[in-house]
Amino acid sequence: MDTTTHFEFDDILQRFTKNFGNQMHYYYYKQLFSHDECDKIIGDFKELCRDKATVFGSNGSGRITDVTWIPKNHTTNWIYDKVLKAMVEANDNMFHFELTTLKDKIQLGCYRGDQKGKYGRHVDMGSDDIHACRKLSISILLSEPDSYEGGDLILRTITAPRERGNASVFAAFTEHEVTPVTSGERYSLVLWVYGPPFR
Repeated sequence: MDTTTHFEFDDILQRFTKNFGNQMHYYYYKQLFSHDECDKIIGDFKELCRDKATVFGSNGSGRITDVTWIPKNHTTNWIYDKVLKAMVEANDNMFHFELTTLKDKIQLGCYRGDQKGKYGRHVDMGSDDIHACRKLSISILLSEPDSYEGGDLILRTITAPRERGNASVFAAFTEHEVTPVTSGERYSLVLWVYGPPFR
């Protein structure tokens, strides 16, 4: 009996597994930000966190999040330095993508229990010219885990550890979600780094 499938799919699957095996996982930092640093970020920006999040390519009904964008200046450079250093390190150790550009500011998101804040399953890499060049994403939890209920970050089928200041770095094509927050408030930072389109 011939147990080999003679289809081009076999070759494509082997190449994908070889080239993208690690990139289907995520890189994790335990307490990238200290509790005091988390408090400072929330304290400095929570009053600005009131714009309704939008989602490219849809009407945004799958996302209920209040957001603000953290500017890059002399008072916030420490945040950018820490986040970008973590993303570069994760890329060097796991993903090996070609990273070239930072197009976005860091986004602070607040998922509020009274709004049932959530972000349904999605990927961060879009189909238009700009968002198709997103390579890496990072998500950093700022809130005390016992200050809210719900709000788990799920990367494909894995629930990220729920510890304050921890960060998850993952490929922008990784499907993920934030489950509905049923009480309290969940604050987090997200950022994306760009590079040439995948070929």
